[in-house]
Amino acid sequence: MRTDLLPQYLDKAKADGLHVFCVIGCAGSTATGSYDDLDVLAEFCEAHNLWLHVDGAHGGAVVFSGKYKDLTKGVEKADSVAIDFHKMLMTPVLSTALMFKEGNKIYRTFAQRAQYLWDSPETEEWYNSAKRTFECSKPFLSAQVYLILKTHGMDIFEKNVNQLYDSAKLLSNLITAKPEFDLVHQPESNIVNFRFVPNKKMNINELNTLNTDIRKRLVASGNFYIVQTTIANKRTLRCTVMNPLTSEVDFVELLNEIEKEATSILSAELAHV
Repeated sequence: MRTDLLPQYLDKAKADGLHVFCVIGCAGSTATGSYDDLDVLAEFCEAHNLWLHVDGAHGGAVVFSGKYKDLTKGVEKADSVAIDFHKMLMTPVLSTALMFKEGNKIYRTFAQRAQYLWDSPETEEWYNSAKRTFECSKPFLSAQVYLILKTHGMDIFEKNVNQLYDSAKLLSNLITAKPEFDLVHQPESNIVNFRFVPNKKMNINELNTLNTDIRKRLVASGNFYIVQTTIANKRTLRCTVMNPLTSEVDFVELLNEIEKEATSILSAELAHV
């Protein structure tokens, strides 16, 4: 987020007749895994009486890591934070934590008069999830997290996050070392975006088509599975490292396979010229 533009856009929203009540910071963003400056967002929200929510669904897991937790510096100032334990915290789907700085706010948000469920809508009962959600009942999602911590200890989360983030840096270094690969951004998390660029004279549409076709062939082969995204109109190959057992050998084989598929595609195109 361009935090320097926040005052300008807040003024514009007010001028347009909008009532701004919340700012949402990313930790990290979906496409690139990049982190917003949560400290600056917190200062801005406090100065303008705005709610700060941090979407840490994917990258909020770094709060468990001594090595990487500075990426979320300022998260403790947020009014609410969401973290998905089923993403990088080794928990089966679905397990999401929604935390409030002031716990009573969640009760006030969902307060309703439902005499068929309770006598008093004002009381805060931790065991009564119907007072804190739209749903009257929910599965015991936190049991999965509890069992992991009980079995392996708290440091299991830190070890997993560190391994995944370190692996992403390793992959980015391998990409940078290859002249026909273009690293789209330096990874801040376990998400790496890159492109195969065999010829600097190829235009953006040609490169987008090439990288789209590479990914299709890669997935069809059954040897690797990666996804894609589009950044600044550039179609990129997007690799999210989720398995702590993924090794340098795996990354080398992935890049070699991409080169192989690209060569096959380009050769077939030349044959038709």
